[in-house]
Amino acid sequence: MTRLEEWWPELAVGAFVLVFGLTEVRPWQGGATVATGLLVIFTAAALVHRHRPSVALALIWLAGALVVVDRQPFHLFMGAVAIVAYGTARFGSVGTLWASGLSIPAAYVI
Repeated sequence: MTRLEEWWPELAVGAFVLVFGLTEVRPWQGGATVATGLLVIFTAAALVHRHRPSVALALIWLAGALVVVDRQPFHLFMGAVAIVAYGTARFGSVGTLWASGLSIPAAYVI
């Protein structure tokens, strides 16, 4: 199996998140914004959710911190969190699984 064959599902999911987010954020109309940066982070997390679930979880926490600090509204591309939650549960190590499981109630409190 070639590297592309191993990664094509993630590339498809990442492309979906990116295209979906670009239709919502439209960076070409207003320049680079925090929402555009968030879109890049969420897309990256969706891209690595299967091969590097701990990295995907760390990216989601980074994006969450940016959302809280900048008081960003909810964007539909933030649904990529569900992709990462699945990836950490299905493909992550025991530690990643626990970190992900504890992240859900922690994010609610924040």
